[in-house]
Amino acid sequence: MPDTPQNQAAYPQSSRQAPGCGFPTAKIGVLFSLATGAAVAVTVDVLHTHDIKLARRMYEDLNTGDILLGDRAFCSYADFVFVQNRCCDALFRKHQSRDNSMRRGKRIGSCDKLVLWEKPSSCPKGLTKEEFAALPLDLVLRFCSLLH
Repeated sequence: MPDTPQNQAAYPQSSRQAPGCGFPTAKIGVLFSLATGAAVAVTVDVLHTHDIKLARRMYEDLNTGDILLGDRAFCSYADFVFVQNRCCDALFRKHQSRDNSMRRGKRIGSCDKLVLWEKPSSCPKGLTKEEFAALPLDLVLRFCSLLH
């Protein structure tokens, strides 16, 4: 973007960038339709904003019946709740810190189960205390594993 005082104030450069070198840098999040390839929603913030913060702003642009596809950064209890509250489904790769076990839950296929996730015991970063308090105590999710 143009190197103007207004842009520098709104979107400061990385702290690793030498003063006077480079340009203001923004982080952009885009929600795409896999059916059409069209951009459905766009949000902009400062460079060091986490992707999930950008994504949560765009959840309001989901329509009933949509399926949100995201990587493991999106696989949080709160995000599944937020997407389900929009009458949508989500497909996220499981975060590496989550248990891989297929031993618990109700088997519904050769490599998928219904599992019960419990609400985290403490409010995670990125949620207000009010958002955290509004989350249900548990959530039933379908867990699919490609590994047998």
